Parts: sequence; C-alpha cells; structure tokens
Amino acid sequence: MIFENLEAETRFEPAPILLAHGVVSGMTVLVPGREEPYGALGAHAGTRRTFSDEDANFLQAVANVLATAIEREKAGKELGEVREAERSRIARDLHDEALQDLAYAMTQAEMVRAAPAGGETADRAGRLTAALKRVEQQLRVAIYDLRLEAEHDKPFSGLLDSLIELHRTMAPNTEISLDLRDGVLEGPLGTPGRETLRIVGRP
Repeated sequence: MIFENLEAETRFEPAPILLAHGVVSGMTVLVPGREEPYGALGAHAGTRRTFSDEDANFLQAVANVLATAIEREKAGKELGEVREAERSRIARDLHDEALQDLAYAMTQAEMVRAAPAGGETADRAGRLTAALKRVEQQLRVAIYDLRLEAEHDKPFSGLLDSLIELHRTMAPNTEISLDLRDGVLEGPLGTPGRETLRIVGRP
C-alpha cells in the first residue's frame, strides 16, 4: 500500500507510532509466510513524496528475501529439534534394551563362573550367549543410527559407503561388497530418505 499524505489517509487508521515520528508519505508491503504473513515492511518519508510502483516492487523483493531468511531459520530450528529427538530416542533405546540385556548377561556370567560344570551351567551359558548377541545387535543399530545422523549432508552413495564400511568393521569375518551402478543419486539425502536408509540398513 502506498500513501502520500498520512494525516489525510482514509483507507486505514494511521498507526500512532508513524504519526509520532512525523511520517508524511510511505509504503507498506507484507512479509509473506507459508500459512499467514510474518508481518509488514514499510518505507517512510518525513516529507511529502510520491512512491512509484517500482519502489513498491523493490520493497516487496526485500520483504521476500526477509521471508526466506525467516523460513530458513525456522527450518533450522525444526531440524535441530528432530535431531535432538532422534538422539534422545537412541539414548532411550540403549538404556531400555541394550543396558538391561547387558546387566542380565553380566549376572548370567557371574552365575556360570560360580556354578559347577553340568547341564544347568550349559543352559546358563546359552542364555548368556543369546543376551550378548542381543546387546551386540542393539549397539550396532545405535551406532549406525548415530553415524547416519552425523553424516546427513553426504550424498546417497556416500551414505551407502559408510554403511558398508561400518558393517565390515563390525563383522570382520564376513565378506561385504558394494556395487554402485550408473545413475545413483548423488545429492544430499532428505530426511525421509535418511529414515528409509536407517530402517533398511539396520543389521
């Protein structure tokens, strides 16, 4: 909106702050948002002047840049919240599953060490082995999730390389190979894509 004489304006009620600062002429544009405008951006003069459509277009361009900056800041905060929630989930999983299984395995190990040889000892040894395998699996999943989150800016092929290398480290006696064909996505993987890779890549 463009106005040349604020005191004589009839299309809207002049803001007291503009009158207090002696504004005579000016123009105002909206700062656009996804759902509703973030606010308004204005340019004002203390003397009477005529603002052109080109002036208004320039001010709108500035408002659009401001809106983009606001959107990026909001997106960054939302991404930070998602990452923090994921870290909390991993920590919770480690506490609720891996650590409990590890405590159980340690108890079984103490009982096996103190018990005489026999069928009961073999049974406890079997339960101990199963518990340790569960801990290994849970820790492997947690490590992979943390690695994937830390490398969120890598292209898809780079994430696959990291996945293969991680599994080679955790399973040194297993042969693991990766054959990338032409046309593999090279850009950074978005959040849905990383979540999919996290699910299908878990051992």
